[in-house]
Amino acid sequence: MGKSIPLIKGFYEHTLAGDETTSTELKNMFVGAKLDEAEIYFTQYKRRIDEDLVNSWAKEAKDLRIEKKYSEAAELLEACMFLGDKLDKPYNVALYAYEMALIYDGQSQHSNSIPWFNKSAEKFKLADNDYGEGVALYYGGVAYEYNNQQTEALDNYKRALAVREKLLKEYPNEESYSTDLYNSLSVLGRLFKSIENYNTAKEFYLRALNVAISIDDKENEATSYWDLGNLAEQSNSYQSGIENFEKSYQIYSPLNDSSSMIELRRNQ
Repeated sequence: MGKSIPLIKGFYEHTLAGDETTSTELKNMFVGAKLDEAEIYFTQYKRRIDEDLVNSWAKEAKDLRIEKKYSEAAELLEACMFLGDKLDKPYNVALYAYEMALIYDGQSQHSNSIPWFNKSAEKFKLADNDYGEGVALYYGGVAYEYNNQQTEALDNYKRALAVREKLLKEYPNEESYSTDLYNSLSVLGRLFKSIENYNTAKEFYLRALNVAISIDDKENEATSYWDLGNLAEQSNSYQSGIENFEKSYQIYSPLNDSSSMIELRRNQ
């Protein structure tokens, strides 16, 4: 019994030292650590590591991104994702991965942002968060487009659309979800128009129009008619194009700053 007392005392001192480790000291351990090192640190200091601590580091990373200190932000987010997985917090990891995607997106490094948008979508799905999954899939599609990967963009946009349709069915009175659905339908219309699949493009534009009308969103309603006009013009259906342009103009006219909006869209 007597021999065990020094061991107990040593363990107590070791635990106490871990409890007294500051957030900054812990952060400095994990940032830039190799995987095996991070595993050891987590085992030693897991009593001190919780969701609030890691989220505070993620907030620091976001601030660093805003300040365009991209490398520092990325290293900190890597540590956050490691610990988020250890704490079994897929929703938080989804947010960290999305923030990582924004780091590369902000530098127009779209090929580097794509894996992080995809990881974010996967983690949101694991966390059963449809809204987050839809956002990550949608902006992953945007990144694919910037990277000239049309097929992959189309796949992401379609998956985002499916998630957003499901979400709106569950929450039919949430207007922002209708706007998200409108955006997904509209972008699919644009993408199919760009590959000259005019019939499918028209289907998506008409569905987007119906969504805009359903929530009395006049600006997007006018935009949809304008998109349909452009589509008709591109497919040599000139009379239909004129009719849709006229409908668009009639809706835009009473809106604020309508003339500049029309001019902007005329030059697209």
